[in-house]
Amino acid sequence: MNEPVQQVLATALTHHQAGRLAEAQTLYRQILQSDPQHPEAMHLLGVVLHQTGRSAEGVELIGRAVQIAPTFANLNNLGEALRRVGRVDEAIVCYRRSIELNPNAAEAWGNLGKLLAQMNRAEEAEKSLTRAAQLSPKRADYQLLLCDVRRKLGDPHGAVQAGRRAVELRPDWAEAWSSLAMALALGKKHAEALEAANRSVALAPMRAEAHVNLGFVHERAGRVREAELAYRRAIQIDPNSSVAYRNLAALCDLRGEVAGAIPLLQRALTLAPSDVEGWNNLSSLRRRMNDAAGALEAAERALALAPGHPAAHGNRGLALLTLGDYERGFAEYEWRWRCDNFTTAARDFGRPLWDGSDPSGRTIFVHTEQGYGDTIQFARYVPMLADRGAKVILECSVPLRTLMGSLRGVSRVVPTGVRPPDFDLHVPLLSLPRIFRTTLATVPNQVPYLGVDPSRQQAWQSRLAGAGPGLRVGLIWSGNVRPDPARTCPIEHLAPLWRVAGVSFVSLQKRDSDEPRPPLPDGMRIFDVGDQLHDFADTAAAMLSLDLILTIDTAAAHLAGALGRATWTMLPWAADWRWLLDRQDSPWYPTMRLFRQPGRGDWTSVILRIEQELRQLAAAGK
Repeated sequence: MNEPVQQVLATALTHHQAGRLAEAQTLYRQILQSDPQHPEAMHLLGVVLHQTGRSAEGVELIGRAVQIAPTFANLNNLGEALRRVGRVDEAIVCYRRSIELNPNAAEAWGNLGKLLAQMNRAEEAEKSLTRAAQLSPKRADYQLLLCDVRRKLGDPHGAVQAGRRAVELRPDWAEAWSSLAMALALGKKHAEALEAANRSVALAPMRAEAHVNLGFVHERAGRVREAELAYRRAIQIDPNSSVAYRNLAALCDLRGEVAGAIPLLQRALTLAPSDVEGWNNLSSLRRRMNDAAGALEAAERALALAPGHPAAHGNRGLALLTLGDYERGFAEYEWRWRCDNFTTAARDFGRPLWDGSDPSGRTIFVHTEQGYGDTIQFARYVPMLADRGAKVILECSVPLRTLMGSLRGVSRVVPTGVRPPDFDLHVPLLSLPRIFRTTLATVPNQVPYLGVDPSRQQAWQSRLAGAGPGLRVGLIWSGNVRPDPARTCPIEHLAPLWRVAGVSFVSLQKRDSDEPRPPLPDGMRIFDVGDQLHDFADTAAAMLSLDLILTIDTAAAHLAGALGRATWTMLPWAADWRWLLDRQDSPWYPTMRLFRQPGRGDWTSVILRIEQELRQLAAAGK
């Protein structure tokens, strides 16, 4: 290279480094006019074009420069230009090639980590950013990125370390204080988190994100009102803050204000229509508002953006099942094993899963999942499996063991926690409807499919002889509040039923050993045998000695239906998927009637309707 070109290049670099990009661009072009293959001028002109928003042209020039002189700097800058135009996979290749040429190239490590973080490849990003921070320990931006990535990875301790280093390097950086606050909150260091979040707001009071993160800190510490104020302040500052709307919606949901959460989340999605988690959350909210069609639509929007999103598939499955599309719904329901909120862990027995192929002559282990009611409802498929020639080993919870022994087709019942005898294939219980291609028209609903030993039933008939005259009604008003507290009907709401003449009530209500017996409302006449029900076989025997079972949505409803007993089931407004929509009957249990809340929490209307029906039944002597 001759001296004049070197001087022009040096002058151009001075302009470039000072931000005088137009002057730098002019000089780079002058050099290329005299030497069209000058790699450094070509590379730097490409960088200028990239910096001035002409990244496509920049990619072309830097790419040509790399072909002529593939240096680590050229490759790193080409990666940046490619990233800017959305060619992220090629950008990653360039960063990695730059690192191969110079393993100590901190900029390339940092750019690679930043891009991987943007692509939600958090584990790879953490490794790259850790190396970048080691090579450039005074770069606060690398520490900030590390803080965010480690937080996403569920490593609050590592995130706090990086966040503290970031604010140490740049004490006046509001974004770093905000990120540190989030990490501290995740680590349950609430006082320090609040201090860091307030510091961020003080440094940048008009930065909406600082207020959003302050709200998050308050929310993690249980300060709901303060969190709401922070989110609303963020919206005042930036009415287009989708994150503030989304977090405010989540806060409303936390307070049980589902109807208020939906429009806030819809506003967030209007502002950020590519928010996969937002669409998935909207699906959940709509389902809880008894809007299965809307829940399905939101889940499908999420899946259009992220086809492999487990929770969105789960929500889609529940919506389809609620709408009665069982064939597609049970297929989607298989995604439950990949959903974080699913209550049963997937199990691997070192044996193949049964896929529906001919099971004749094979031993199949059908293992339990979820709750008692699920086992009772779907045990109906076991005889179908046995009818195809399989030897069936059924697993169930201990309180169900004796009852499940009455199921046709079971060769052996194994309680949970006990190693089963050897088997050839296994299948989760609630996968059987999919394998048998169940539709709404083909639900196997022959009842009874469960029973009890005649001697046990006779003992319970004698025990209930003192229950009183007339129509004898078994009563269950409360269930496990963990899956859904709305499934419990407060006992005082049942008061109108005590006025019905010709009815004797028998409480089949179970309670924990340390749970005190609730006080009975005035005028309540009830024969309580709840403490004498030692397992589900006892409950079944008691039900077989009664005329009617009145229950909320709990395992008792499934048991009564499986026994073929006359059953009236009280459902909350947004009922579980298995009860479908608006129906007063159930395809699963032909002897069951459904009494649905007409609105959220309205047990009064349900009980008044039951009172009328019960009077008619008692008057008829049935």
